Amino acid sequence: MTIRVRVVTPITTRDERTHALARELCSPGVQIDVVEISKGPAFIETADDEARAEPDTVRQIVEAERAGVHAAVIDCMGDPGLEAARKAVSIPVLGPCQVSLHTAAMLGERFSIVTVQPSTVALLEERVERHGVSGQLASVSSIDVPVLELETNMERVQALLCEHALRAVREKGADVVVLGCTGFLGVAEAIGRHLRDHTGEQVPVIDPMRLSILTAVTWVRARLSRHA
Repeated sequence: MTIRVRVVTPITTRDERTHALARELCSPGVQIDVVEISKGPAFIETADDEARAEPDTVRQIVEAERAGVHAAVIDCMGDPGLEAARKAVSIPVLGPCQVSLHTAAMLGERFSIVTVQPSTVALLEERVERHGVSGQLASVSSIDVPVLELETNMERVQALLCEHALRAVREKGADVVVLGCTGFLGVAEAIGRHLRDHTGEQVPVIDPMRLSILTAVTWVRARLSRHA
């Protein structure tokens, strides 16, 4: 059986890096594709943006199940529509925030999140509380860069992420770093090297989308769904 995973991006803007990641993670027996919503925000930075993204996100996941897809991943750290989608379908639906937080809690003693804008800090803190891992949260910090600039100035974004991650490890005692935006694609390894070079320690850096897609594949292989 070929495992089919669909990534649903809950914005109307196409991110070529997400499509590239999906192609990279395809392998014999694993097919991954990406769709964007047709109605909703162009980007997500607030709770209002998340609310507007939810209806079409859920619709896309329902359509994915009807098309024979085995699992769906929502491409946003706010996990918009996650609970509603899980009620609407029987296939596994994964949100990168939930997956990343629980993985971070298992990987280490204390984790820090580095996100995009100050407006998303409170949203992530609420998610940490909701998922029951607040006792292991070391910090949430923002690099203060608009989401739409992530593709155009990744060199600056990576430098800021390295700076904030190193501060979280040195000053907040974090032993795991979570990248708090799915737009931070492709930089986790570089940040990990930066932390190793400056601390002498191997600090796991979680790329939420890569982790979530691979987790979805594992769930399907383990037959973890509500199908009869």
